[in-house]
Amino acid sequence: MAKITILDGGKMVGFQIKDTEEDRAQGKKVFARVPLPPESFIEAVAIVRSNCPHAAGRIPSVSARESSLMSLVGNVSPESTFETHGTTSNPQPHTMPDTLQLIVGETPPPPPLSATDDLRTSLVGSLQDAYLSERPIAALFDVLLPYLTAGPEHARLARCFEVVKTVNAIKQPYLLRIDQLERDAAAHTAILEEARNAHKAQLDQLRGEHQNQLLQLEGQHEKQLMVVKEGNDAAMSKLQKSLEHTETELLCLQEQINRKGTVNIFDGSITRAELWKKVIANVDERDLHRRLPSVPIALSPSERSKVADFLRRFNAKTWTREGPAFYKAVLALMRPMVNAPRLGDKIPGIELLDTHARKDLFANTCTPDLVISTAGQRKALAHALYGIMELKICEDDELETATHLGQAYDYLCRVQKAQPERRKFFAVLSNVRKNVIITLEKTFVAKYCAVDLRTLILYLRHALAPQTGVSDFKPPPFVFSLPSEDFTRLLGSSNRNVVAAFKFEGKVIAVKRTTEAFKIGVAHEIAILRRIMCTSGRPLSLPALEYALPDGHEFGMTPVGQPFTLASLPSATAMQDTLRDILSGLQWLHSIGIIHRDVRLDNVVMHTHDRSLRPTIIDFDHAVHFKPGKPEEVNYRGGLICCPPDLVCNPQFDITSDTYVPLPRHDFQAFVLLVLQCLFPSRFKGFRSYRLMQRSSEERKELINLWGELKASVVWSRFVAEVMDRDDVDCGLLEQMAQVYLFPKRVTR
Repeated sequence: MAKITILDGGKMVGFQIKDTEEDRAQGKKVFARVPLPPESFIEAVAIVRSNCPHAAGRIPSVSARESSLMSLVGNVSPESTFETHGTTSNPQPHTMPDTLQLIVGETPPPPPLSATDDLRTSLVGSLQDAYLSERPIAALFDVLLPYLTAGPEHARLARCFEVVKTVNAIKQPYLLRIDQLERDAAAHTAILEEARNAHKAQLDQLRGEHQNQLLQLEGQHEKQLMVVKEGNDAAMSKLQKSLEHTETELLCLQEQINRKGTVNIFDGSITRAELWKKVIANVDERDLHRRLPSVPIALSPSERSKVADFLRRFNAKTWTREGPAFYKAVLALMRPMVNAPRLGDKIPGIELLDTHARKDLFANTCTPDLVISTAGQRKALAHALYGIMELKICEDDELETATHLGQAYDYLCRVQKAQPERRKFFAVLSNVRKNVIITLEKTFVAKYCAVDLRTLILYLRHALAPQTGVSDFKPPPFVFSLPSEDFTRLLGSSNRNVVAAFKFEGKVIAVKRTTEAFKIGVAHEIAILRRIMCTSGRPLSLPALEYALPDGHEFGMTPVGQPFTLASLPSATAMQDTLRDILSGLQWLHSIGIIHRDVRLDNVVMHTHDRSLRPTIIDFDHAVHFKPGKPEEVNYRGGLICCPPDLVCNPQFDITSDTYVPLPRHDFQAFVLLVLQCLFPSRFKGFRSYRLMQRSSEERKELINLWGELKASVVWSRFVAEVMDRDDVDCGLLEQMAQVYLFPKRVTR
């Protein structure tokens, strides 16, 4: 009897032929599986096929099924044996232990289909319990099918039981492994569940702590918010005071800078020579002898020839004084070389103009001989000047005198006042042969060494940059909304506002324009003027609003007047009428709940009405609304000279930061000083009112002494007593202040 034994070979699978004495006696060959390399399995199958022809059809070919079967039974013990019948070659004897023998004989008739199906179902059900795939089950069944379908019925049944037992033996390690894995999985699941519960508990704890912290922070925030809300009014008030204090300090500082820079505290107080000496007293000597920088341009040959010819003729002629012929000759030479056409807003062009005979370029003063202005102007305007030229007929060593330099510097200061937003200015002091340039940047003065005429022309060409419009000396653009051709003259300017006269709808109006930083004050003034215009009974001593821009930067009003001076009043009657108009205007303002707060000489102008001069109160940017019985504390704003005496005389009151309640009587108290300043202007000349903000300043002491003298004066005490403690003053009494001055009669010739 031949045997094919399937042994557990670990990772080794193979076949080998084996004979026993019993098998040889019966003429059978035995094929037994021993541990062989995997490739020997193919050889063994081939030997079985060749030596057992009757079993060849029962042994499947080497395919995926053998691979699946080998992987299934690779680690299984005990061994399984297949037996077959037939003649074979003589193999080497090999002793094998008793194993389960699967005998494959000649092909018997197949068993009933139902028995095969039942066996397949039993095997499949048994193997599926081990969670095996369908493919290894099918492979095992195909290998075992010949063994199960051959032999007698009782042998087949025994073999079925043996196969099931063998399969169970194969399954047992897997079931044990699966049980172990299930236990491990259960333990791991328990660990995961425990970790999940711990994580959930920790998450709940963190969520609770976070919620508590959030509630605590919300509570703290609510408390802080309540504190902020409770202190909001106080904080806003304090901030407003701080801002107003800062603004006041800035204004004071700017006024000090302007005073220090110009030195000329009021016209006629010092000579121009003294002015120049005071200006350069603290200037570095090197800044007074700078060298003019070289320029990368040159005159054309024809221009050089014209300059040389002009100098030759100029030196050949004897000039006795500066006159029209002198200015005309200089203009004829320099205009073609300096002038440049206008090429739009970015390149406005430049033009040299003769202004020696002009009286209205700067207010109440003479003008320079020549100016370099923006091109296209009908006449030179202070706000459109690049620079000025002052011509002198003198020897070269007499040109740079303190008087001449002071005159040029004075003109620079006036241009600076007309263009407060510009930084740098220049003036040329020249006797044609010798030319000196002076620059002013804020309060810093510099003087350059003298140069010849050709060098001056080249420097002006380069510094003014007519081709590009980029220049340090370029005047600011025209800021008013009205056309420039309607501009008549500049009325005043500061770092806050610019005021000019314009032609508007057939009349001349005053237009005030401000910058973005100070538009709040102008918008407030517009609101006050609208309140005045909307109230019936407006007296002539109050202005009329002509227009206002929606953005609050500009408005126009009438009338345009001249300064309020004693010289404009011919008699005591005219003076008394003027005072009556001013008082009636103040009373009317108080009747509609407005306090001016800035009643002083500069804020009253005289204009012609019905062939007589009438006063008008202007500048309402510091005016406030008031309601009787509802006092409101504010910071002081307005002219320092008209600050109420109860504030000035209080040594503890800080004008820059402390608050007070504006009252109508304060306007009347300022009115007393206005009249006093008009009647006795010399008493107030040189008075540095900006120093009143310093509580220990001499100016503040002087003003306190002045109020004391007025209270003790036989003439002025009754007027002071009238306005000191009352809001409903007797205006008829205050009008009599005009009678304290003797107006000389003017003889008509």
